[in-house]
Formats: sequence, structure tokens, C-alpha cells
Amino acid sequence: MVDFSDISQKINEDLEGRNPQSKPKISQEKAEFKYVLPENYQFDNNAKRAFSALTVEKKPVIFLTGRAGTGKTTFIHYVKKNFAGNIAILTPTGMTALNIGGQTIHSFFRFPPRAFEDNEIKDYHNKAIAHLDLIIIDEVSMVQSDLLDHIDFALRKWRKSSSPFGGIQMLLVGDCFQLSPWIKFGAEKKRFEEKYRSQWFFDANVFDSVSVEAVNLTSIYRQKDSLFINILNRIRIKYNHEKYIKELNKCCYYDKKGQQTEDQLILTTTNNRADVVNAARLGFIDSPSQVYKASEKGKITKEVQKTIPLELELKVGAQVMVTKNIKGAANGTLAIVKQMLGDRVIIETIDDQISVECSTEIWEQFNYEWDEVEKSISSHKTGEYRQVPLRLGWAITIHKSQGLTFDSVNIDLTGGAFSPGQTYVALSRCRTLERVTFHQPISLADIIVDPKILEFYKRIFNLEVPKKLSSTGANDAVALSNLGAQSDKHYHQEGGDLVSEVELSTQIEEKIPIVFDDSPLVKADITSDFRHKYVAMHRATDGHFVRSKAEMLIDNWLYMAEIAHAYERKLPVEEEVYSDFYVPRGKVYIEFWGYDNNAKYLARKQKKQAIYQKYNFNLIELTDEEVLNLDDILPLMLLEYGVQAY
Repeated sequence: MVDFSDISQKINEDLEGRNPQSKPKISQEKAEFKYVLPENYQFDNNAKRAFSALTVEKKPVIFLTGRAGTGKTTFIHYVKKNFAGNIAILTPTGMTALNIGGQTIHSFFRFPPRAFEDNEIKDYHNKAIAHLDLIIIDEVSMVQSDLLDHIDFALRKWRKSSSPFGGIQMLLVGDCFQLSPWIKFGAEKKRFEEKYRSQWFFDANVFDSVSVEAVNLTSIYRQKDSLFINILNRIRIKYNHEKYIKELNKCCYYDKKGQQTEDQLILTTTNNRADVVNAARLGFIDSPSQVYKASEKGKITKEVQKTIPLELELKVGAQVMVTKNIKGAANGTLAIVKQMLGDRVIIETIDDQISVECSTEIWEQFNYEWDEVEKSISSHKTGEYRQVPLRLGWAITIHKSQGLTFDSVNIDLTGGAFSPGQTYVALSRCRTLERVTFHQPISLADIIVDPKILEFYKRIFNLEVPKKLSSTGANDAVALSNLGAQSDKHYHQEGGDLVSEVELSTQIEEKIPIVFDDSPLVKADITSDFRHKYVAMHRATDGHFVRSKAEMLIDNWLYMAEIAHAYERKLPVEEEVYSDFYVPRGKVYIEFWGYDNNAKYLARKQKKQAIYQKYNFNLIELTDEEVLNLDDILPLMLLEYGVQAY
């Protein structure tokens, strides 16, 4: 199991009660965070591009993003191991700092745990900062715009440099569709409204003076089911989600009533709900309990204690979740307590019934210092936390599930989702849709996406629609009713002229080669690639003869967006199935489904969908309504498969 760490908590919780001017007085022994790269980890083209931008092109700021399960945390560890320079890995919360072997932003920069102004940042002579080459900020989507500006100001001031971030390279990692900054209220909210466009990190003022290289990781390691991935993509960006919510409710609620099992992990929106469920389930077990108490050395944040309990009460038969990668079980594995032997606990994993011995584990907290002997920056342990790596595992919050992968979940949105990305995070924790159930049906209101995120992604990946594309007719108020139907008269539309089917049949052979000679973007031979050339009633800009106005709009859009594509290409399977469109660059198929209730059409549609799911092909499905809004929809959808338009 690949552990992708994206654990979310409020940005300042890790600093409660801390004096920002104090420094832990504990042994400064050298320590190294241990992380083993997955054996099957291989760079895809986008990861290679990100590493090249970092090490070869030396881009000043790189934003690395990607859907849930695309290996963002694994990439950070790869950079840590292979980057030739001094690195500091920082996070907005204490728990993520522990998981990734880094330090919180506030402790590294000695920022106070409250809103503050630049003039409060004092001189700080730190050799580690003076010698830094790269700062990696994980979960950057949780970092507020003012905090990123404070980082920029501090680095310029302390390094006596006018360059953005004091001349230090910045690698910003995170998915804005999953994690959001903590929303301020009252005076702090007013302060943001006066000084910033929003609280999101990408609206920091520093970006007015430095360009950002954006890279989107697309290879998903968690889910392999193309249908499930397609649904997650829709929910993530709130795109045609109404249809998929109905499908999800049917699949995960109505068809599975009464199918929830006791060993299924419940994902809740609040800590209180999770605590109630866990306490009730533990109380049902009629056997003696044993309490395992944690110990700490140095300074450990309160946030850590919320995830790794100070006192853990267990009983034989209790369901638990492993909270750290240990021998025989990965972080997030569900298991049953079989024996309690003093300070050791014997558990049996639920999925594969493997017996695992759990003894006290150590979570270490680090900071970065300059090593005069080695002449390099080294991480030093400033605190440690010892506890059995378990917690009660009947229920956890969706936020605590960040970065974890489960085999079976029950999603409980009692009271409704309340933060952007919450429902998407819950759904994307599980490997397959078959193992997901709902406590109650989800609603449209449970899908929350901040419009600013969509605007940012379109801007950072250059997905704004060029004038040449916006005038192709995809968004025009042309007579596009009945988009999915073929012409009721056997005519072909070409530049406004109508050509009869007889004339068309005599013109195809002489016209197609000319069209494609003038259209190097699409290299295809329609006479061999297209089975139904004599029923193709519409001619697209690139020369493809297609069967409906909708397909003509899709074809024209792909052509004008400079995306090479094929029309009606046979799928590489034994079955005789042809795709509407195929985009080789992302190995992704595009299917248009019109509103046609004809039994024969519906049967063909179901057959094709089953084939796509069977072979796990990348698939984008479009409806009539979506074809009229291709400029808003298709760029982001294609981006998820590594295809960038324009």
C-alpha cells in the first residue's frame, strides 16, 4: 500500500500554548526521517517534468498538484533523496510535519500563532536559512495568502535579498480541491478582504513579481477502476455532478441498504461524531480493557495528540486502525485486537487476516540547523512522542483520513459537508466503488468547490479560452437543439452549404486527402478509420465527417485547441467497439451521450460503458448540455490525463 500523506487540520492548532520565542532544550542528536520509496514507484512524464523544472531549469517557484492518490508525497521524498542541495520541508500543521519528517512553518520561521504584520518580523541570524537552496511546502493549499507573503518578507529580510523568497527555490505541493485554508472571521476576515483577493495561497502578493511553473501529476496509484475515477473527477471539480450523485446514491445507498458491515470504517465530518461511534462500539464489547498511555519528550503539539491519543483504551475484539507504517501493516490498515500482552498488542488485519505485533513506536519532531562540520543543513530531533501505533478504528473524521487508503468505507455526512473538497476526499479514500456505502444519501449541497480554485487552475495551466477557440461556435447560441440526432434529411453540412448524400458519396475520396494535407494536427485516414462514412452528415473543420452536430462541436474544439485526435477508432480489445474520439497524448477516450431513450441506443451505450470499465480505459463522457460549455469543462477534464489545451 502506498501511503500518500495529505492530513488536514486547522492551520494554527499545532501552536496552541507555544511560546514562539522559546527553543526546546533537548539533545541535538542528528536524526533522519525514515521513508522507503514504494518499490513500484516510477516517474510518469509529469513527475519527470517537475523534477527537471526543479533541478535543470531551476525554476524559482514550482506548484506541484494532482488528484488524490497521484503520489505527491512520494515525489517529495524522492526530491529529498535526490536533490543536490540544502532542503527544508515545511508544512502548515504539526501532524503533517510528523508524517513527512519536516517542521511546521510557524516554528521554522518563529512566527507567532496569530495574525501579525511584517513589521513584527524581527532580525533572525540563522545559518540554516542562509544556506538553504530549496524550501518544500507540503499541503500548501492550507497556507493562507498572508502567511506566504510573511515567508517571502522574512526570507528577503534575513538573506538581505530583493529576490522573491530571498532567492530560495520554492516547491509548493498540494491539491486545492482537497484541502482549504482555515476561514477567518471577524477582524481577521476584514483584514483579508482589505488586503487580499482571497485567503488562498495563490492570491499572495508575492506572485505579482514571480512566475510559477505548474505541474499536474496524473498517474493514479490508488484507484484502477476507470468508472470510479471518472466519477471522482466530476465530483472533484463539481462538473456535471448532479447525474453522478444520483448514480452514487443508487450504487452506495439504495442498492446497499443493510449491507454495511461492522468492520467497515465510518468516515464522519466531525470529531464528536467519530468519538461517539467509537465509544459506543467499544462499550458493546463485554471484556476487560487496558489503557495504553503515551509519553513525550521535548515539545509535541496538541494536534498530534488528537490523532495519536494520550490514553488509548483497548479491548480484545476492538476494531483499530494502524497509525504508522509498521512491519506487516501500513498506516491506515484496519485490524482486530486479538491479545493485549503488557505493552504489546497483537492484532489481525481485517482484509488478509495477517497477525501483527504492535509495540511502542516513536514519532519524532524535527527542525533544521546548519552543520558547521558537514557544511550542510541537517535535521535535528526536537521532540518525540511514544505510543502504541493504534487508535480505535470504527470511525474517524474525513480530515484525519487525508492521505490514507482504505479497502472499505461507510461515508457519514450527517449534518452535511461544510468545507470545500470534503465529500471528494471521503470518496477518494477507497480503492473501489464496490466497497463504498453511504450512511444516508448525499445531496448537491455536499459537493462544495470554491470557484476561485477553478479560476486559479485555469489561469496557472493557461486554460483560459483563446479568442480563436471561443469563436468556433462551441458556446454560440446557434440552433443546436437535438444535438445528438443525425440529420433527418440525408444531408451533409459544409460551411453552411448542404450537400446531398449522393453528392457526398462521390466527393469523399477526392476531398479527404486535401483536408488532411492542410491539417497536420490530425493525422488520420478517414476512409479506413471511419466505418460509416456515408452516414456522416457533418463535416468538422479538420475534415472529419461526423454523425451529429454535437460530435462536430467536439471535433472542432479539439482541432482548434491543437489536440491531436482520432474519430471512430476501434478500441484495442477483442470486442467490436469504436470510440467517438481518442486523444493519444493522454490515452483518453471521449464519448458523447445524447438524450436518446431508444432501446437500441441505450443498449449500445451500456455495452460501450461496460467495455471501458472492463479494460480500465481513461474515459471522458459528455452530454448535450456539456457540449455547449466545452470551454469551461473540457480543459480541466483533459488536464487530469496530462493533456493540456492551447
